[in-house]
Amino acid sequence: MHHFINPKETRVTNVDDMLRWRDQLMHSVPITDERLSACDLWLAAQTKRLPFRICAEVLWRTCYVSALKYEHETDPETQHDMLLSIRECYRMLMRTFPMPYAEQMAQVLFDEWCDVLLTKEERMGREERLN
Repeated sequence: MHHFINPKETRVTNVDDMLRWRDQLMHSVPITDERLSACDLWLAAQTKRLPFRICAEVLWRTCYVSALKYEHETDPETQHDMLLSIRECYRMLMRTFPMPYAEQMAQVLFDEWCDVLLTKEERMGREERLN
């Protein structure tokens, strides 16, 4: 279920308010909470230029949470869509930043994805050997 930002409920009227609300959520709810995802989507849609630190935090959380969700997803079609989405994020990162920075950022951002995919590969290998 997706949560949408209700400005009356959250008292969010601008980017600074949203950043404060997001910070409160980061310290009070699980990292996979849909309200955090809604905050991140709202921030990503803003035309105001955000500080690099905020962009990096939003991107890292998005990558991390999507890897966790992928790991528990049982529908192969949804998993495939998730892989396509994370591949597009990776390609965007590689196009946007100079190579030494992009490689270092990718290593941090996609570390959880590498663990999830390695675990899946190992699990599939065990299943193949058993069959």
